[in-house]
Amino acid sequence: MMVKPGTSRARLVAHLLLNGPRHRAELARALSISRGTTTTIVQQLLQEGILVDGVDGVDGSGPATHDGPATSDRAASGRPDRSSRPAGEGTSGGGGVPGPAGPTGRTRLKQKLGISHRRGVFAHVTFQATASIVAITALDGRVLAHDVRERPSLPRAADWLEVAHAQFHEQLGQLDLSADAVVHLHAAVNSQVDRLTGEILDAEVAGPWKGTQPHRELAAWVPRAGLSFENTARLLTLAESLVLGRQEGSLLRLELSWGIGMGQVFNGQIVTGVHGASGELGHVSIDAAGPLCGCGRRGCLWLYAGAGKVIDRVRTVLGPTAELPELARAAAEGNSTCRRELSKAGDAVGEALATVCNLLGPDVVAIGGELSVLGEPLLNAIRQRLMQQVLPLTARHLELLLSRVGDDPVPIISAAHTSLLNDEDVVASALHRALGLPAPDPRA
Repeated sequence: MMVKPGTSRARLVAHLLLNGPRHRAELARALSISRGTTTTIVQQLLQEGILVDGVDGVDGSGPATHDGPATSDRAASGRPDRSSRPAGEGTSGGGGVPGPAGPTGRTRLKQKLGISHRRGVFAHVTFQATASIVAITALDGRVLAHDVRERPSLPRAADWLEVAHAQFHEQLGQLDLSADAVVHLHAAVNSQVDRLTGEILDAEVAGPWKGTQPHRELAAWVPRAGLSFENTARLLTLAESLVLGRQEGSLLRLELSWGIGMGQVFNGQIVTGVHGASGELGHVSIDAAGPLCGCGRRGCLWLYAGAGKVIDRVRTVLGPTAELPELARAAAEGNSTCRRELSKAGDAVGEALATVCNLLGPDVVAIGGELSVLGEPLLNAIRQRLMQQVLPLTARHLELLLSRVGDDPVPIISAAHTSLLNDEDVVASALHRALGLPAPDPRA
């Protein structure tokens, strides 16, 4: 990890950056410096506006956790701890704002320290099938503001970018910040995206993103900031690992929506492939003689188990406006067509997933996305075919479950923040910005 310069004050700020808000005593132990020295350094950093005191939620704002959503004026952090103590406290305060006063009017002791958002922030934009999530986090991981915007009537990704751009400026406005405050922007796109350049290939598999280049748009949002790109399905897999508390081993997550994506997290790290092309499970052929796909191949999985394909097949009996919840109810009530289509979708997923599991040997596979509303009947259909096809050693250690990443955006935001912290260059840039130092030379 490139953390320079090596002074105690830089080490202290770096520890908050990597591990989230901490008490003074925790910082002294983690950095192996005396409490007196810690107090002196902290006092200097507070006076300079680099740190902010009182971020432990004692004013009633409280930390947001995976058990419930955070409102946009409450801070939260759900990323994995990089030290021996849990992180994740929040505050509705901002950089340089004093901590809440106790009954006597004096500032309470034993409050956590964080990095002031006046020293820079991270921005996160996540595009899902029918919604976009935009968030601003402090450099220490507290979620300062976020917004989830549904956009079911907008079919083009260019329109999605316009919606997200408005969200972005609204969230900055809540914090009285300009785009220049953003140190780095993380974008997750629900299409195959080159994570090194942000380029989306102009191909049929790009879906709504065909002909749209988000890296150009996003660069204009934050001309002074760095950009990182990820596929949404892979980011959701990291969010799944945070929710499940699984930072070791191999976790797969399937996003069964209008397209089908897959992510893998191994020992807390997203497995991306060199350019970010991994996880395209929807275009794995399960029948070489099957129907022709827009990608040019035959029998691709999404033709059998994509949410849109499944619902189209049952609308002949449920009506032209039926959606997945109606399919789930009809199947539960014994409708033979709906049960058959649900079983066929699960069978197709299990067939493709078995090959993946035999190759990668995961501990856990989580089933998420729009199709997961079909619940245990879908999961059981997947499990039945999966266990018929996987090898004994793989089957012995494999856990299949429905995704725990629900409607709460905080785990997804936390995953995006965690992903940034896995990039040494991003950490170095954030640390230098927080300390008011010149940007680091990437060649150093």
